[in-house]
Amino acid sequence: MVAACAVLFPLGLDESGLAWAGEKSGSSSRSGTLGQVTTAVRNETSSPARPPSDGGSSGGGSYVVDNDDYYDRGYDPLGYSGCSTCGPVIMTTPGMRTPRAGGPVPKTTVELEAGLQSVEGSDASISGAVRVSKGDLGLFFEGRRYLERGDAMDESGLIHMDVWALAVAGRIVRLGGAEMWVHGGVSGTGSNEFDSLKGPMFGATMRTPVTSSMALRGGASYYLLEQGMRAVEAQAELSVSVLAVGYRMFRFDVGPTLHGPEMGVRVRF
Repeated sequence: MVAACAVLFPLGLDESGLAWAGEKSGSSSRSGTLGQVTTAVRNETSSPARPPSDGGSSGGGSYVVDNDDYYDRGYDPLGYSGCSTCGPVIMTTPGMRTPRAGGPVPKTTVELEAGLQSVEGSDASISGAVRVSKGDLGLFFEGRRYLERGDAMDESGLIHMDVWALAVAGRIVRLGGAEMWVHGGVSGTGSNEFDSLKGPMFGATMRTPVTSSMALRGGASYYLLEQGMRAVEAQAELSVSVLAVGYRMFRFDVGPTLHGPEMGVRVRF
């Protein structure tokens, strides 16, 4: 989020002006899309908690894994079966080559991203992300702030809502230049219109190169938030060198969808 502000605010976008997309929301009222979303979330979370989706059982059933049964079937989650005299064992999956001992160490890659979105029926959102990966493993933090001029509860004249996620990622498919990553971690959302909500999230991202400097990228995440709230986010983009243009949507299970085109800058080193 800080990275996004540092890149975008010098270009003339500030929270009072919203120069890039602010003219769409018109008068300062709660009729904008973001105002409708935050009102719906506040109304839903201030009412008695909804029953769990499993029909009212908060604990759910239990499932016990018999490790001996797994080993009998040839499944070894740690890469070894408790053998104290065996040498190193390297687990592989179809399509992956077994690395040779003493081979090259995977390079650590750091990716920084800042973006700006025009939200339909509202004003804008700004975003920032930091991603670190090494080989088939990764870690990322990303945050987004939605902004809309309107009748905010704190009398600031600006409604805002934040969405963030901290997750680990793993590459499960690599075919040529195309790759697919799955991720999971913790997430949260908060606003000056409703109390903060936190919970786990998971999703997947796919990337396919078109040329040496152009690529297609898409992904989706699902958020399991407190008080039974759920949300889904999806994005598709085309990147050329360090520039990216695309379309993003974010939707709670109450209220309208926040969606619109976005553009951003992404650098990798």
